[in-house]
Amino acid sequence: MKKLFAFFFALIIFPVSAQTGETTEGCLYSKDEIEAAFGGEVTKIYGTKISDARWVGSKILFCHYVVRSSSMSSLSLVLSTSGKNTELPKKLLDPWMMGTKPIPSDPDGALWRIAGPSSLHLIYFRGNTQTKIDITHDQSQLTDLKRQALLLRRVP
Repeated sequence: MKKLFAFFFALIIFPVSAQTGETTEGCLYSKDEIEAAFGGEVTKIYGTKISDARWVGSKILFCHYVVRSSSMSSLSLVLSTSGKNTELPKKLLDPWMMGTKPIPSDPDGALWRIAGPSSLHLIYFRGNTQTKIDITHDQSQLTDLKRQALLLRRVP
């Protein structure tokens, strides 16, 4: 709880000075890759880039895939890069670590996080980048969605 408070307090004291723009730079999965892993049809893809001036070289790339499927409605890919600081993405995740479960024998030390009744997160780190795949889903399909999410290639 203290870490969560500190995180939000820091945001108030040091407001985000960011530049935002639409881009598909963070859309690292193709329509075909999403459809092959999860079935269904990708009907829309859009992305955003946020450059944060608080940390030199840091940026957040967001890509949202709208999926027409019986088990899920969307998938978001969020890449948070912190310049040369390899520890920063892990520190920023600390408030979110409650409720995470490690995936046994995962080469990237990936974690599952269930965020509410219809949101599943797959989170892992590579170097200075935190990758989060957020799947909005039908809760009855959770086991299948976990298996399907692991079929996606790891990015970056």
